Amino acid sequence: MARDSSYAPPRVILAQALAEQGRFDEAIEQAKRAVDLGDTPFAIAVLGYIDGEAGRLPQAREMLGRLERFRGEKLAHQFAILYMALGERQKALDMLQKSLEDREEEMCWVNVDIFFRGLHEEPRFQAILRRLNLVPEPLHVDRAAGRETPSEAWRSLPDVRVRRMTRA
Repeated sequence: MARDSSYAPPRVILAQALAEQGRFDEAIEQAKRAVDLGDTPFAIAVLGYIDGEAGRLPQAREMLGRLERFRGEKLAHQFAILYMALGERQKALDMLQKSLEDREEEMCWVNVDIFFRGLHEEPRFQAILRRLNLVPEPLHVDRAAGRETPSEAWRSLPDVRVRRMTRA
């Protein structure tokens, strides 16, 4: 962003990171700048999501209306993001199912996407992950740290090392 402040994608990523830290005012500012620079469906969805996370539901609904302008495009994934922001989980799952059927490329990230973290235990979400061959890694709740961490199941896998092939 220091080199080219007119490029929207880094601002979207920064907005997501700031929102994850709970710095919603800064996150909203960055997301708004991204929308102003590019007015892309993803930037609009991220701004709406951050608005929803910050408790600004009327603004999140406004972004839903703004996204409607792009209705002819394949945007089920972005609508799912906004429905999650509005707490409408079933509609979000409906949109994720549509995104899967439409073969939207964003679905390759759905198992690690912060927007859908709240759906990981939903049977419909699990079914979507299975259809994508994205089996979720079990999570372990670390009560002392107060957060979820990946399970230690990977430690039981055989040790496979890649050896450099050399000609004899």
